[in-house]
Amino acid sequence: MLRGLYSSFAGMRAWLFRQDVVANNLANVSSNGYKQDLAVFRSFPSRSMVALKGDESGAGSRVQPLGPYTGGVLLGEVRTDFSQGALEETGVPTDLALEGEGFFAVRRGGQLLYTRNGSFHLDARRYLVTSDGAEVLDENGDPIRAEGELVVGEDGTLTVDGQARGRLGIYAFDDPGSLRKVGDGYFTSALAPRRAGGRVVQGYLEASNVNAVDQMVKMIEGLRAYESNQRLIQAQDRTLERLVNQTGKV
Repeated sequence: MLRGLYSSFAGMRAWLFRQDVVANNLANVSSNGYKQDLAVFRSFPSRSMVALKGDESGAGSRVQPLGPYTGGVLLGEVRTDFSQGALEETGVPTDLALEGEGFFAVRRGGQLLYTRNGSFHLDARRYLVTSDGAEVLDENGDPIRAEGELVVGEDGTLTVDGQARGRLGIYAFDDPGSLRKVGDGYFTSALAPRRAGGRVVQGYLEASNVNAVDQMVKMIEGLRAYESNQRLIQAQDRTLERLVNQTGKV
C-alpha cells in the first residue's frame, strides 16, 4: 500500500516538472531563435521482490519470488530540441537568420555565448550588437563594425560599402547536448566549436520552434495525469484508513 502511495507521488512530481517545462516553452513561443525543451521521463531502477516463508517443518525459510517492482517514474532529463524554426522576413538589414546548423557567436560581459536569435542592430559606435548589447563576433572573435551599408552573404561574408570585412562567426557543436541554456536565448558549452555550414539569410529572423497548439495539448495532458495520480493517492489513503480501523477492532 505504501509503495502505491510513493509511486503515485513520484508520478505527480514528474508531471509537475514536465508542466514547468511546457509552461516555459509557451512563454517563449514568440522569442526569436528560441529552442524548445523536451522533458524525458524514466522509471526508477527495477527491483525484484521476494517473500520469505517458513518450510513445512517450521525450521528455516524458503524464498518465493513476487516479481519486479519499479516504484514509478521520475523526470530523467530536459533535452533541447534544436530543430529549425520558420524564417520570417523583416526587411531589416541587421536582422540575420540561420538556415541549417550553427549559432551566432557573441560576447557579453567578457563571456563567449552562442545564440540563434539574429535580432541585431548597430549601436552608437556602429558595432553590430544584440538587443541587450552583446557584441556580435566575426570568425576571428572580433566585434563587427559597419560604418556604412552592411551586406551579409549566405556564407557569412561581410561587406561594408562594397569592401570586404571578413566573415561572420558561425559555429556548430558535434555534441549539441553539451550546450547549456543560460537565459535570454543564449547557450554556453565546455566543448570547442567548429565552423558551421548553415546558410545566413539577411533581412530575416528565425522564429521559435515551439508549436503553441502542441504545447497546449501537452499542458492539458499533464494536468489530467497529475489529477489521476492525485486521485490514486486519495483512494489509497482511504483504503489504508479502513485497514487501520479494521485492524484496531481485532
